[in-house]
Amino acid sequence: MDAIVETDKQADPSQLSIELLKSVLSTQAGYGRWLVNTLWLMHSGAISGLVVNKDKFHEAPHLSLLCFVIGVVLGFIAAFAMWWSFSYALLEVNNALKAGRWPDWDEKAMRAYHAAALFGFGSLVCLAVGGLAAWWVWAFQH
Repeated sequence: MDAIVETDKQADPSQLSIELLKSVLSTQAGYGRWLVNTLWLMHSGAISGLVVNKDKFHEAPHLSLLCFVIGVVLGFIAAFAMWWSFSYALLEVNNALKAGRWPDWDEKAMRAYHAAALFGFGSLVCLAVGGLAAWWVWAFQH
């Protein structure tokens, strides 16, 4: 353990900061992928469940299906915005390394970052609304 601590004391602090930044971006991208894949899986499962069990409803829960399909589309848009945001981040980290400075996040990167969060949240809302609509049809029109 002392050898690791001794090595860290001799390392360049700016290089350690850049390595930490890369690690954080990688972890954040991994969690973003997991979140978007979970949304897709839940929406797709809900669509499949409604289509397979449509004979159990007196009327098809069209609002639910529409919400789940919109949720899948919003999930894809969120994934694209997340990819766009991380592409900007990668370019900025690369430019910062070449210039020997700390990365400076510009407006495009932040817009893509916020768009990813907004569309991901919209997909989650569609999941909740679609589920409530399916429950309403099943509970009160069954």
